[in-house]
Amino acid sequence: MNEKLLDLLNPEVFKTNLLFTSLFIAYFENTTDYIIDQPRSFFINGFDPEKGDLISPDYKTNVLSLDKKPINASLKWFQSLDAINSTDIEILN
Repeated sequence: MNEKLLDLLNPEVFKTNLLFTSLFIAYFENTTDYIIDQPRSFFINGFDPEKGDLISPDYKTNVLSLDKKPINASLKWFQSLDAINSTDIEILN
């Protein structure tokens, strides 16, 4: 077996890499949720105990219409406000 592969399968190295990977995935998921939630929360008109957040139809018009994927739509919405630029979007992707 390749020596580098054996090093990766070393229990201590493997455990460290697995922990690092788990933290990276958790951070990335948290970041994407945050990016999607910011414009969505901007368009909340109130709260209904039975239905939850009352989202303005403007959210679909101004954000979700920008792309099929909510994360990309949210990023494009931020870009339209000059909060981020295309380089920032490329970095995230």
